[in-house]
Amino acid sequence: MSNLAGYVERGALPGLIALVARGDDVQVDVLGTKALGDTEPMPRDAIFRIASLTKPVTAAAAMILADDGVYGTAAPAPCGVRTAPVTSPASCSRSGR
Repeated sequence: MSNLAGYVERGALPGLIALVARGDDVQVDVLGTKALGDTEPMPRDAIFRIASLTKPVTAAAAMILADDGVYGTAAPAPCGVRTAPVTSPASCSRSGR
């Protein structure tokens, strides 16, 4: 996680918390401060606003599960999940119909 430390050292981020887990092996690094110009260190249990990261995080989790053999990416959608062929972005509606 030394690559992440550079962001804090250059001032691109005031601080960060990085967590990587694989099986029982978990590594957590806490770097920097809570805010720019602040001297209070970043606490390990800091709460962050995550904005619009649901889709990429879900996709990454799905790929990890696929790598682990939990399911295949060619598996059919579970019951109750509506699927429809999409031929172009213009054919999608915001209402989901």
